[in-house]
Amino acid sequence: VEKLHVLGRGTSGIVYKVHHKTTGEIYALKSVNGDMSPAFTRQLAREMEILRRTDSPYVVRCQGIFEKPIVGEVSILMEYMDGGNLESLRGAVTEKQLAGFSRQILKGLSYLHSLKIVHRDIKPANLLLNSRNEVKIADFGVSKIITRSLDYCNSYVGTCA
Repeated sequence: VEKLHVLGRGTSGIVYKVHHKTTGEIYALKSVNGDMSPAFTRQLAREMEILRRTDSPYVVRCQGIFEKPIVGEVSILMEYMDGGNLESLRGAVTEKQLAGFSRQILKGLSYLHSLKIVHRDIKPANLLLNSRNEVKIADFGVSKIITRSLDYCNSYVGTCA
C-alpha cells in the first residue's frame, strides 16, 4: 500500500489514507508503534479480536491485520470512510438526517451487543460517515467482550461528556 496522507493521530498511533497498488482501492491504515505497555498490548489484542469478529454494515470493516513482532508494530487496514466523523458536522445536519444516523448507530450497537461486545466509547468522533450517508461505528480500543453471563463492565472508561 502507498500512504497518501495522515487522517488522524492518537495516543496509540497514526491513521493514514492509503492506496492499495494492486486493487486500486482506498483504505484507512491504523499503524500502532512498538513501545507498548502490557496493558496497551492487551487492549490492542482485544481491539483486533473484535475487528476480526465483526461483519456488519454498521461497523467499520477490517480488511486485514498485519503484525511485525520483531519491531512490535501492528497495522490494521480498514474500510475508508470518506465523509469524516459525525463530530466534524458540528450541528450541520437536518432532523431527518439525524434520525437516519441514529437508526444506523442503534442497529450497529444492537449487532455488537448480539456478539456480547460493549463499545464503551460511543461519541461523534468514533462514528464515521461515508458519501452515501452511511454511519459506521469505529475505534474499539476500550471495548469489552463479555465472556460469561455474570461478567459485567465495572470500570469507567471512554470520554467524559
